[in-house]
Amino acid sequence: MVDVIRTIDLYGPFWLLSSVWIVLAGGVALLAGRRGLNPFLWFVVGLVASPLATLILLALITPRGGGHPPA
Repeated sequence: MVDVIRTIDLYGPFWLLSSVWIVLAGGVALLAGRRGLNPFLWFVVGLVASPLATLILLALITPRGGGHPPA
């Protein structure tokens, strides 16, 4: 039982941070989908690079008039 508690203490912050990272990458994918871009591609890039960096990149490449709605 002590080993289980030690393992949870060791990996607890890692799993919490990983969960937040995945949720933020999913948010970037949803935003990209609303702007008419491929959400799966943006989700993968967000997971690999950084959700914050992909959010900034998404804001820079989207036209000022807004994105194109999906057909």
